[in-house]
Amino acid sequence: AANAIQASAQTTANLPPGWTLLGNSSYTAIDVATVFGDPAHVNTVWKWIASKSGWAFYTPTLTDGGAAYAASKGYDLLVSVDAGEGFWVDAKAAFTAQLPSGTVVQSASFQFVNAGWNLIAIGDNKTPRQFNNALSPTPPSPDIIANNLLSLWTWDTSLSNWYLYAPSLDANGTLASYITSKAYLNFGNMVLGPTMGFWVYAYPNTTGTTTAATTSTSSATTTTTVVSTTTTTVVPASP
Repeated sequence: AANAIQASAQTTANLPPGWTLLGNSSYTAIDVATVFGDPAHVNTVWKWIASKSGWAFYTPTLTDGGAAYAASKGYDLLVSVDAGEGFWVDAKAAFTAQLPSGTVVQSASFQFVNAGWNLIAIGDNKTPRQFNNALSPTPPSPDIIANNLLSLWTWDTSLSNWYLYAPSLDANGTLASYITSKAYLNFGNMVLGPTMGFWVYAYPNTTGTTTAATTSTSSATTTTTVVSTTTTTVVPASP
């Protein structure tokens, strides 16, 4: 079973009009039609299914919740958002959503995350660096940055832009300059809080590899090439 702790976290999410990336940090599933079933406020809700590399879809604007439309496009019908899953909401108007409270998902429960893109959420308030390190079976010391992920992203609705974290660039000291060069947003000390959904791109069959916080110039060059080829040109998608 995945690790869990008791929550004392925010369980409401204030959504502006447009696309918002949310997450279920609780072990209580979200019934999508119950929470997002008001067509006056919600256009669509989407969840990424990593095992299928495809989307699940729901809309309150259609009487069947979008079942026929989903089937015609090869999507799944979105019924629930389970523990630790992230999801997109396209809001027609601003509203407040009540998300589940209770036992929350810990970062370490994602140690065996699927390779490739995953849209997830946690409830233990880690920074991106802390989350990445928590994926190691044995957490590294503070001067070590684990190489568990290629990249981690979340969406800022108000700025219409992505926050980016890349462990390899963090390890060689080029993360801030790289983010600036691509006009992304820097997490800084911001935590991955309850109700926040975020994308991770995980390496295949890689857990617990560590990289010292300082690396050689040649390593830095190689790492930047990997990130620019695999990550920056393939930014996580909204539906």
